[in-house]
Amino acid sequence: MKHAYLIMAANEFEELLVLLKALDYEDNAIFLHIDKKAALSSLQLKRFKQQVSKADFYLAPRRKVSWGGRDMLECEFSLFSFARSVGPFDYYHLLSGKDLPLLSHKRIDEFFEKNKGREFVEYKPIREQEVWQRVQVWHAFPNVSAYRSVKSAPLKLMIRAYRKLERTLAKALKLDFFKNTGLKLGFGSQWLSLDDFAVERILKKEKSIMKVFKHAIVADELFLQTFILNDEVLKKRLY
Repeated sequence: MKHAYLIMAANEFEELLVLLKALDYEDNAIFLHIDKKAALSSLQLKRFKQQVSKADFYLAPRRKVSWGGRDMLECEFSLFSFARSVGPFDYYHLLSGKDLPLLSHKRIDEFFEKNKGREFVEYKPIREQEVWQRVQVWHAFPNVSAYRSVKSAPLKLMIRAYRKLERTLAKALKLDFFKNTGLKLGFGSQWLSLDDFAVERILKKEKSIMKVFKHAIVADELFLQTFILNDEVLKKRLY
C-alpha cells in the first residue's frame, strides 16, 4: 500500500530526525511542514533530507501556525491538498513532529490492508463545557485566543481575561453560534489516518467546514470529527 505521512512540526528537530528515519520505507511519501515561526537553517534542512533515502520526501510550503488557532486548520487542509496532488495514496496519516511509529512498516501496512476502506479517527465524549465554548462563542481573534501558546505571563492573563469576557457576553445575550449550524459536534485527537476517499470528500467541503469554524478556537480537535460525524457516508466507515 502507498502511505502518505503528513507531519506538522514546530521546533522538536531532534525528535523529528528520529521520526523521519523511522518512516523511511519504499511506498511511503513524507510531507513535512515546519512552522514558519521556527528557525530552520539550510544545514538543518539538509539533516532532514539525509534521513530519507527510500521514501519520497516533500517539504510543504511553510506558514505560521498558532497553537489552537484557525491557521492550524488551514495548515492541515493545505497538507492534505498538497499530498493528494502528488498522490493519490491509500492512506494519509496526520502526525506531529513528536510522534513515533510503534510497529514496523510491514505490520502497519498489513493492518491498513486488512482494514482498507475504514477511517481511523478518535472520538471522545464531550463532558466539559469548555469544549462546547470553543465553537459556541464567536471569537474575534481565533489565532491569538489560544492563550496556552503565549509565553508572556502578562499577555497570557490579558488573553484569558478577554476570552472570559467573550464567553460572558455570549452567555448574557444567549448566543450560540454553533447551534445555528444544526450540526452534531465531534471531539477527539487531531492526529488521524484517512484513506483517499475520505480526504477527497473532506477537501471538497473545505470552504463550508472553514465557515463553521472560522471564529472557533482549538478547533483542530473538532473540525474533522464534526464533519465526519455529520457525513452519513464517512460515519459508516469509522473503525
